[in-house]
Amino acid sequence: MTLGPAGSDTTWRPLRAVTLDLWGTLIDSRDPIGKVERRREMLLAAINSAGYPCELEQLRAGFRAARRIIDEGIARDRRDVGPPGRWEELMRQLSIPPESVPFTAVTAAYEELTLEYLPNLLDGVEAAVKRLASKYRIGLICNTGYTGGRVLRQVLARHGLIGYFGVLTFSNEHGWLKPDPRIFQHTLAELGVRPDNALHIGDTEDMDITGAKAAGMYSARYLPGGDNDGAITSQADLLFSDWSELDGLLDARRRPGGCTQDGTPA
Repeated sequence: MTLGPAGSDTTWRPLRAVTLDLWGTLIDSRDPIGKVERRREMLLAAINSAGYPCELEQLRAGFRAARRIIDEGIARDRRDVGPPGRWEELMRQLSIPPESVPFTAVTAAYEELTLEYLPNLLDGVEAAVKRLASKYRIGLICNTGYTGGRVLRQVLARHGLIGYFGVLTFSNEHGWLKPDPRIFQHTLAELGVRPDNALHIGDTEDMDITGAKAAGMYSARYLPGGDNDGAITSQADLLFSDWSELDGLLDARRRPGGCTQDGTPA
C-alpha cells in the first residue's frame, strides 16, 4: 500500500527477524457462526450442573462485567490473567465461588472449542509466511484472550504453519501483554536478534505498532480493509492491505549489502 509516516524515505538496517501478530493478522478474529452460542451452552451446563441456577441473560451480563474489569486491569498492568483468570472473574460477577465450578470443568468451552470451530487463515497468509521464513527468522507474538497458547499451537499446526516459526510467544504463558515492550524483547531474545534488526507486523495500532516501537523495532500495520482513503492514520513504518504487497515494501527499505536471516550477505 504505502510507506508509513515514520518510514518514508528511510533506509532500514538489515532485517534478520520478523515477528507476527496472530488474531486479525494471520487468522480471522471473527468468531465462526455458532461458536459463541455453543460456548454459552457449555458454560451454562457446567454452572447449572454444579447447583447454581443461571439464565442466559445473567451469563451475558456477567461476561460484560467481567470483561470490563479484566480490560481495566490489562490497561493498568499489561498482565494476562489467562483463560482461568477470565473464568474466575466471571464466577465472581455471577456471585458464584470460583472453586465451586473450577476451570477444569469449562476448559473445553474456553479452549478446545476453538479447534471445533477452527478460525480461517486470512487471504495470502500461507504464502506470505513461507516467503518470510525463507528470508528471516520468524516469531509469533500473540495476546491470547479466551484461548491460550496450548490450543493456538494446534490451530497453527492444523493450518500447516507452525513449523515456520522459530519462537511462539503467547501472553497467557509469558505473562506480559502487548503493547508492553517486554513481550517483544523476550521474543527477540529467543530469536537471537536485536530490535533494530527486526520488524513486527500486526493489525492494531495500540497493541502492535505502539508496542513494537517501544521495543525499538520497525513496524508494519496490516489493514485488510484498506486505509479508508487515507482516513486511517498510523505511526507504523509501513502500511499494507494485501500480503502480496509486503515483499516490495520491504525490498524498498533494504540497504545495499543487507543480510539474510543467517547473517550472510543478501
